[in-house]
Amino acid sequence: MKDLVYVNGNIVAKSGRHLAKEWITLAPNEYKCNAAKVIEGDLYLDEKNQFLSYFRYAASGGVSSLIIGGIETIPSPKNIRELYDDDVKKIEELLQFQVPEHLESDRNRHLYVGIISDLELFLTELLSCLVLGNEHYYNRFIENTDCVDTTKMNKEELYNAPLKIHRYIHKNYNYHRLYDVGIIYTAVFNTDFPKYDRLQKMIDTRHDLAHRGGYTLKEHQIVHLNVTKDMVYNLIKECDIFINDLINMLKEPIAKWEVK
Repeated sequence: MKDLVYVNGNIVAKSGRHLAKEWITLAPNEYKCNAAKVIEGDLYLDEKNQFLSYFRYAASGGVSSLIIGGIETIPSPKNIRELYDDDVKKIEELLQFQVPEHLESDRNRHLYVGIISDLELFLTELLSCLVLGNEHYYNRFIENTDCVDTTKMNKEELYNAPLKIHRYIHKNYNYHRLYDVGIIYTAVFNTDFPKYDRLQKMIDTRHDLAHRGGYTLKEHQIVHLNVTKDMVYNLIKECDIFINDLINMLKEPIAKWEVK
């Protein structure tokens, strides 16, 4: 397997935080025959002895951590889509609850904001998993951003590069700005980005709902927005179209992530 490291022993995280596509325990000997790299003996992980996140690690023995959060698995594209779909289903269920008429707009406002939050999470985690889970896109991300300067990094810093990239992806982009998101997706994955004009207008409406208590500026006064169920359903529909188009455009990167 091109993305498999076989450890003929145990994997133990003594300190630090360690990301990988998968952790496999009690791996049979046939894994060793198909591995891209074989490590004989136990592998102890700390801040100075990490690894690259785009590998699966299989141990003939066990995988354990001496600290909380020392061993983490990168979610797959499928996991990320399921998380989004599950959250949207909950929002659709909440839309069916009967509330007093004077509370309907407020209920709908919070659900509208929640959908955009789910979209932002989806875009963040999809970028993160595809970059950290594949060597080619890992290097493309480094080439197209200032997340790390590999020419000036010592060995210890290179080991920690996956954590720097993970933090950069989660801290350096506002995922409600689809223009900016499209630039990084296009640069890293060399693909088109879905049309988003209608969706961006809906996101702009979300800003008024989230940051101005449901009020928006019209001419020289602020007016309250009445958020209806139809507005929420239309937003869900627009997000689904956008996400489906994006996944279709990312067929190759997603397939590369899944390949073993």
